[in-house]
Amino acid sequence: MSVTELLSWLDPVEWSKYFDIPLSVTCFLIYFIVFHIACAFFGIADHYKLLRKYKLHESDEKTYLQLLPRVVFNQIAFYLTSCYIGEKMGWLFRSPKDNAFQLWKLPIYLTLFSFYHEIIFYSAHRWLLHSKWGFNLLGHNVHHSTKGSVGISQHYMSVIDYYLEIVVSILVPLALIRTNAYFDLLVMVEDAILGSYDHSGYDFFLGNLKRYSPAYHSMHHLRSSCSYGDGVGSLALLDNLFRTSYFHFGYQSFPKVKNLVEKKES
Repeated sequence: MSVTELLSWLDPVEWSKYFDIPLSVTCFLIYFIVFHIACAFFGIADHYKLLRKYKLHESDEKTYLQLLPRVVFNQIAFYLTSCYIGEKMGWLFRSPKDNAFQLWKLPIYLTLFSFYHEIIFYSAHRWLLHSKWGFNLLGHNVHHSTKGSVGISQHYMSVIDYYLEIVVSILVPLALIRTNAYFDLLVMVEDAILGSYDHSGYDFFLGNLKRYSPAYHSMHHLRSSCSYGDGVGSLALLDNLFRTSYFHFGYQSFPKVKNLVEKKES
């Protein structure tokens, strides 16, 4: 197989034509497969107690299999349908042939996406989902029933929470940037890998790469009122601007989770 044939075989546009399905559905399915491969990897490592050297904490009571049904429902019912609507409206998954861009612009688009995403995610996360009235009313307590040590928990959310933290924070920036399906898929796959990693409780860099350490988001799940946006790979602009990263509060270690401690002692 030549390089050209290989690239053609990997092209989601060609897959979409071959299977006669919308490009948004093809891209979503690729994202879906990547996400669940990553989550299964973390789930297997947790179950068989592998890679203990890299595990920051084990604070969750719910397991990979217990979280799986709700996660799959959220992804198909809300994420997939939103991707499809976005394509039909002409906002997302536009044809690469009609909307090609030079490769040197990729870092610019990725930076723009990170900037837009952080504004939306931080604002919704801090001022809506973590408000006194919104935490329970908007269902953010469902996501916080997990503690950031099981990768698949990234998508374990209530409906409103899921739309704010996943659908809107990812698809709206992509609609604003308006590139093409290749870029949209790249961002979704990146989120599938980094998002599950951020919730896995593993740090494969052992703290040597601060911007790629799940410690920030783990601390958010365990301390709650800190690190609203500085997850793995984020720009961390707003947490630094508003001094809400966990270290601004003097936190240096993960607290013990009461119900888990009691369970182990009983």
